Order: sequence, then structure tokens, then C-alpha cells
Amino acid sequence: MKSFLVSLILAVTFVALPVTSLLAQQPRQRDLTPFERCKPIATIASASNRETLTQLQAVLTARGYTIASIEWARGELSAIKKDSSSSDKSDRVLLWLERDPVKPTERAFIYMLYGRFEPFFGSTEGPVRVRMVWADELGRMTTLQDAVVAFALSRP
Repeated sequence: MKSFLVSLILAVTFVALPVTSLLAQQPRQRDLTPFERCKPIATIASASNRETLTQLQAVLTARGYTIASIEWARGELSAIKKDSSSSDKSDRVLLWLERDPVKPTERAFIYMLYGRFEPFFGSTEGPVRVRMVWADELGRMTTLQDAVVAFALSRP
């Protein structure tokens, strides 16, 4: 009986140990996101963040976005566009300004970050950012990006 238990324990150990070791050594998934600072989508003639953000706010609201927050001093604006009034699915955008280091009182760079948010199974925090196929993401954000670029080009 004792030898049977010892052989059973050894058999379970030899079967379970390699499986556990194999799972512990799985390689991580590759992150294909470029490791670089994002590029500005436009350069704009701008004397103040407040004036430019107020105008960008109008560009966003004209396209159905609701302003979630504005930080005037940091030159940052975030907005949400729900799929419908009762939907938890939404597109979110973060726009921010960086002053031109050569001419900080004359010019600013406009940066944009887009995210798709949807309810996710098991998430208790509400909608979470989800990964989209690049063509779908591009289709959802191109109109807004083009509008922001057109706005920047229309400035004297």
C-alpha cells in the first residue's frame, strides 16, 4: 500500500510538474504599438490655450461629441460620443495642445488620441477601452481628425 501511494504521488508529480512549468514559461504577447512619441495632427496659430480649446470644443460638439472635461492650464480637452443616448458604447477622444518651443506665444501643436469604449464581460467599472481592427478605428476617427486639421488650416 505504501509503495502504491509513493508511485501514485510520483506519477502525479511527473504529470503535473511539466504542465505547470510549461505554463509558467509561456512567452508574452508582442506589443506592436510603436515605442515613440505621438505626432501632432496639426500646427495652429494660437496665442492662448483657452482660446484654441474653446474653438476646438465647438468643432467637437458640432460633430456630436459631449465635452467630458477641459483643463485650460494644461491645454487638454476630452470628449465622448455615445452610439445612442441609451448606449454604453462610445467613442472617446483626447485633444491636447503643446506650445511650440521656438514660438510659444504664436503657435501650438494639436495632438489627438482616440479610443473605443464598450461594456466588457466581467468588468465592474463600466465600459472599457477595446482594441479595434485598424480599418474600423480609422473609419470612426478620420472625420473628426479631418475636421480638426481643417480648423487648424483655416486659422490665419
